[in-house]
Amino acid sequence: GPGYLDATNVRIQMNGPRHADGIRAYGPQSNILLKDSSITVSGTENLGLMSWDRSNVTLVNTTVESLATELNATDDFPVAGARFYNGSQLTLNGTTSIRAVEPNVHGVYIQTAGALNTNTDSAATGRASVTTSGSSGHAVRIYYGSGLLNRLDIATSGSGAYGLYVHGTSTVSGSDVNVTTSAASGYGLWAANNTTLTLNGGSSRTAGTNAYGLLAGTSSGITTVNLSGFDIETRGSGAHGIYGWTASTTNFAGGSVSTAFDSVFAVYANAGTVN
Repeated sequence: GPGYLDATNVRIQMNGPRHADGIRAYGPQSNILLKDSSITVSGTENLGLMSWDRSNVTLVNTTVESLATELNATDDFPVAGARFYNGSQLTLNGTTSIRAVEPNVHGVYIQTAGALNTNTDSAATGRASVTTSGSSGHAVRIYYGSGLLNRLDIATSGSGAYGLYVHGTSTVSGSDVNVTTSAASGYGLWAANNTTLTLNGGSSRTAGTNAYGLLAGTSSGITTVNLSGFDIETRGSGAHGIYGWTASTTNFAGGSVSTAFDSVFAVYANAGTVN
């Protein structure tokens, strides 16, 4: 049946041994508005927030911290600070932050018609943020989902941890999105498969070896990336600024691209197109 929660100054802490999530929302009539609050989870395979089947959760000036561990690195349903799927929608407004620290644990994972919105409320001030520090723990991963991202800071510090990873058949757009990664193979942006990624304003800055600022495309699907007023900076060996891979099209309209090493290209098209 219908469920509605409107709460302020709530503190949730979960340290159950397994599958003890901070909040679960289920069903098309489930709506949660959480303001000036915090959620902290530890243990094994516990999520800060999980939602499915068309429910809606909005966080305003709220923090979510995942200290939980992931047992199966190849899990199709990985541990995350927040995981939303099957039509459910997560909105982060104001200074809301989500943080995950363990390997293979994502910050936000959107899948199967789920959606992520950030600072879509013009009355909300400040910037939302999503950060991870574990290897292969992507900050924002959208897989067969959608996103409308505004005033969002994304950061990763683990090897193989991407900032914004959009794949499957997904559509993501937004403005003023800043991405920072600091470890090897930590791509700032990776758009793959049948995905369209459009960002107006913002940046992608990487510091690790082979950490591309933008990787567009993969071995299957047709990828389109549109960037305007966007700055890309890489500071690692083998870290090309824009890497246009198979069957991808990248349209770069204003901004800057810079790299720091010899034989590292600002723009490298490999079976892809960069305009």
